[in-house]
Amino acid sequence: MLVDAVIASVAVGKVRKGSIKGLGKMPVKKPYLFAAAFLIQFLIVYLGGKNLPFVDLYAPHLHFISFCMLFTALWINRHIWEMKLIGTGVLCNFIAIFTNGGQMPVSTEALERSEMLYLVELLKSNSYPTHTLMKQHMNFKFLGDVFSLPPPYPRPRVFSIGDVIMAIGLFLLIQHYMVVKNQKQ
Repeated sequence: MLVDAVIASVAVGKVRKGSIKGLGKMPVKKPYLFAAAFLIQFLIVYLGGKNLPFVDLYAPHLHFISFCMLFTALWINRHIWEMKLIGTGVLCNFIAIFTNGGQMPVSTEALERSEMLYLVELLKSNSYPTHTLMKQHMNFKFLGDVFSLPPPYPRPRVFSIGDVIMAIGLFLLIQHYMVVKNQKQ
């Protein structure tokens, strides 16, 4: 969903006569923390389906470390007001994930609405290290992946309220530096 938000925001920014060069003027401190956090999460997901004992054993710890890196980066960049909004979304996802054993609860109904029921067996098997099927006893279920973007959307998916808040923050951040900052020059 975040990739979709970035693409949509850049497109809207271009329509509003913004400049991608404006994004280079964003005063982000320690951007490598964001990059490292996302790289860790990507590797957990990518390697998770490979039945590697190392990944199975350490995925929850690595996932937690990636969130600590994200929170650190967001705190360091709190001078950018949109980072506070993005941080609120990250916090929502963090609560949903780490009060439920380190995995994001995913609603079967949301998967069904998105025509993604093929993921049910994968999530049941626990071979997907960052997500699990939502169960009755889980905490903060409303913060889990309970929303859906079904077909005809080109990339059907399920997502959480935290994802929505992060996407809005990213959209506003990109607009701010593509358009608003560009117009002041």
